[in-house]
Amino acid sequence: SYYHVAGLPPGLAICDEYKQQILKDEAMDEMFEELFDSGDQGFKDLLTRYCSARNNDTLKEMIDNIFTFIQSMPDPQEWLDKVKEKAFDPGLLFELAAGSGAESLEMALALFRKTSDMLLGRTAGIPAMPKLAEKNQADVSKLESILELFKTGRGEAGFAAIKELQYETMRAPAAEKADYDIFKNVVMKPREKGKKPLDAIRKRMGRISPESLEKERQLIQPQLAELCALTEDYAARYAKKKLSAGFMDFSDTEHFALKIFEDPEVCRELRDRFEYIFVDEYQDSNYVQEELVRRISRGNNVFLVGDVKQSIYKFRLAEPEIFLKKYHSFRTGGDPDSR
Repeated sequence: SYYHVAGLPPGLAICDEYKQQILKDEAMDEMFEELFDSGDQGFKDLLTRYCSARNNDTLKEMIDNIFTFIQSMPDPQEWLDKVKEKAFDPGLLFELAAGSGAESLEMALALFRKTSDMLLGRTAGIPAMPKLAEKNQADVSKLESILELFKTGRGEAGFAAIKELQYETMRAPAAEKADYDIFKNVVMKPREKGKKPLDAIRKRMGRISPESLEKERQLIQPQLAELCALTEDYAARYAKKKLSAGFMDFSDTEHFALKIFEDPEVCRELRDRFEYIFVDEYQDSNYVQEELVRRISRGNNVFLVGDVKQSIYKFRLAEPEIFLKKYHSFRTGGDPDSR
């Protein structure tokens, strides 16, 4: 209905996967041939780093994977520009790592506290072992102090403290030894389980600091910029081939719709047309789809249903908060921090 608003020819057909792959391969092969002929040094550096002398498929896959990923963004070019300018911002990466570290500590604390409850006789059938409970509680206090470092923005100190953390030796005194021998496997199970996320942090974060991340960023930034430039070239060639053949793919339908929604009159018309907007399986929506809904909603007429655990995007432990912020952005008219 609105093809003219986006400046598109009428009658574009949806490209099937077979034809889509042919056009992609043509675009990629043409780009590589021209780059080989030109002797582009940035291109040669990428080939040297990531490909063998006989096969350059790895680099082709990298470019196509990035291209596929950015189709889920409302503005793919903006994402590429940010990466070219300054990807892997050390401050942001360390902030994310600190958030993950705090979550691991909270998980560990919950398990250590469970052991304390059992050793204090708060679990039916298990006798109190106060001396051992005192030792376990000493470890709980250590973990609480480290968690406070993360919560107050001192992530680097928090990671250092986890690295140096020494647990209390859980050796039972004579008065508690008989009970401990009987119930040791039960009461120590949560404690030992709680150590695992902390051990994982030690392995991953042992030598990482904002300074080391910045050095790595500087080393890889030229390759990232070149990779983004190749992705831009590939995307433009592929887009041109599709339009010339009279096709668009599924991602095009979303991005062309966003382009149409830049027209305020079209958005106004659609807002008036739809009394309610219902979104099922919200956990599987990407940022383009979310933006499409946002532009035609009235701010108070969107109903969402979703389950983070079923997400096709494989949410990590930290990411349910992203889902909740997306949800609140609809419920509160765009303020993700409102409750």
